[in-house]
Amino acid sequence: MRNLAKKGILLFTVLLLVSEGAFARYHPVKKISLKGAYYFSPAVAGGKVCAFGYMSKIVPSVEEIRAEKERIRRIIDNAIREGYGEWKNFNRVAKEVGKKVSKVKAPCWVKGLLPPLLVKRAIPLLLKGALLYAVRHPESLREPIGRVGETGVVVVDENGNVYKIPLGINAPVASMAFSSDHRWLAVLTDMSFEDATGKFYPLGEISLIEIPKRKVVRRWIFGNLASTVAFSPDSRFLAFDAYANPRNLGNVGVYFISTIDWKLVDLSFPSERGRSGCVFGKTVHYPSFRFSYDGLVATQGHGRIVLFSLRRGKKVWDVPGTIGDMAFAHSHPWMFTAPGIVWNYRAKKKLLRIRLRFKHYFVEESVFSKDDNYLYYLEGAFLTKYSTNGRRVVAVTPNRESLGGLFFLGPMERYAFSFYSGKGMVTYKGRYLRRRKLCLKVIRLADLRVLQKICIPASTVLDASVAGETLFVSDFERIHMYE
Repeated sequence: MRNLAKKGILLFTVLLLVSEGAFARYHPVKKISLKGAYYFSPAVAGGKVCAFGYMSKIVPSVEEIRAEKERIRRIIDNAIREGYGEWKNFNRVAKEVGKKVSKVKAPCWVKGLLPPLLVKRAIPLLLKGALLYAVRHPESLREPIGRVGETGVVVVDENGNVYKIPLGINAPVASMAFSSDHRWLAVLTDMSFEDATGKFYPLGEISLIEIPKRKVVRRWIFGNLASTVAFSPDSRFLAFDAYANPRNLGNVGVYFISTIDWKLVDLSFPSERGRSGCVFGKTVHYPSFRFSYDGLVATQGHGRIVLFSLRRGKKVWDVPGTIGDMAFAHSHPWMFTAPGIVWNYRAKKKLLRIRLRFKHYFVEESVFSKDDNYLYYLEGAFLTKYSTNGRRVVAVTPNRESLGGLFFLGPMERYAFSFYSGKGMVTYKGRYLRRRKLCLKVIRLADLRVLQKICIPASTVLDASVAGETLFVSDFERIHMYE
């Protein structure tokens, strides 16, 4: 009887440990370092691979700057010839349309940019002087970040196999997105700079990487490029935002490239640039637009979320809220907004209202589970799990140890990974960069309890992502692999 009791206790303990996630602990496997690459951020997941941006902080040589100038010239020249046949045709069209624009009442940015009519001819948003000043970019000072040297992306798979793809010089990665089939990775690099007179040139490049081939297959350089790149859920479009007025960097337009022929389509929607900030130690740049699963694009303006139809190119509906804290469901026409409201945007009505925990905190982030049965949202430092079937809160951050910040869900949706502030400050090599220490929590989604804390000794977590079931965490100099 005593032996049976011991076996029963042992079995119960094992089951309890399994249910508590003791066997799901992530263990460090290896540290990945790449010559000439550091500061691995931002990060994005793409199925069995993930990608991190990087910079080198190595001052480029005269030969490297010359090669970069030639590369930029070639991209612009190819775009002109592809859209117009030759430069004289481009100059003629630009002059003709410029005269028409000057005779009508138009925003100042229309007169400073190649006119919107040229959207139909493949190179909108390319500033008239782009060819003259874009080539000066590699040797310019990037204020306030200075020279960052070679920049690009690091792609790593679930087994820790890694490769580096350089993209440019002094152009840090601002945004990345995988296509739904994970074949393509789009990368937006920020080439903006100030000249000696203090004039600001908003400029950027979008690079398209074909993951199976491990190389860049297409590039676009746009004047006024802003901060976000994303694929539509069906991967039919690659979208990006660009400033609508260089004198007012709060307003942007959302533009679309067809993935069938990789040409820009004659379609755009107005929006406001997503806000940026620091949430519990983690820097965040909220997007200026989001896609729904069924062909709508959400933009923002004057405190409202505006829905546009990609198919019809027209406004569908608008509700109070901002893009940064909203979420679309995956298979239902539902949209969650920060006041705690779930909308049915097809029926154009309020589906339900969730009573938020606090009156004075913002919803910083929200996401639906893949089956839409649950909605997870971050209110202050409290993560909440809401059942859309039962229409009730089923779990909330249970104790102080489980408090966290910005989060993302693992691919199997068993865990969430949440960034939180550690103790003290961390400086890279004593002089380059100083950051508040940041760590990562592994949270079980069943009850939102913390299973594990990951802090990098003498360094800080910059970003994290998951490839397959493998967790990758980056700091200043390495990417740490956990299984």
